[in-house]
Amino acid sequence: MKTLYYHPKIRMPVLAILLLGLFLPAKSQLLLIDTPRCIEVAGKITAGNLEVNRYAVGDVANHHIALIKSEGVNKATDATGFMDGARVSNLILSDNTDGSGPFHGYLKLLKNGESVCLEWTGYMRIKPGEKNRLCFSGSFSFSKGTGRYENIYGVGIFEGEFTTENQYVVDWKGKYSLSMEEVL
Repeated sequence: MKTLYYHPKIRMPVLAILLLGLFLPAKSQLLLIDTPRCIEVAGKITAGNLEVNRYAVGDVANHHIALIKSEGVNKATDATGFMDGARVSNLILSDNTDGSGPFHGYLKLLKNGESVCLEWTGYMRIKPGEKNRLCFSGSFSFSKGTGRYENIYGVGIFEGEFTTENQYVVDWKGKYSLSMEEVL
């Protein structure tokens, strides 16, 4: 027999709360994780594209699908020092027309043999007032961890921009817990 876990305050099945989070804007998702036991973290990632495989879709002008591999480093900007100095590897799938469109990916932070993986989704666009500068924003969820982060759960938001054709910076913030029960 399967057991349904209920949120203690709103008497709603945890699975329903998680599914609800898929349809909420990123800032609202952070409200789902608002308990004293959650740890607030933030950082700034500086990275560069190592491989870019871009393919023209052919339906309209300048519509491309791209698979991109990038690497960089995370600098913690929170008081906890979460993954400060961690190596970052990021796999990106983008679908854009004239520089604007959705993108999705998987990012891994690795430091001293411990890792945190996250899945993210966002939207890329031309930065207002700057013809050839791309900016982006979106949300993420922690999907896996190793070492002390083995049971990581949480969500966050990010925004960033390309500083050159292949270099970018990302400011991110989120909340996590090492127990699903503490998150919900």
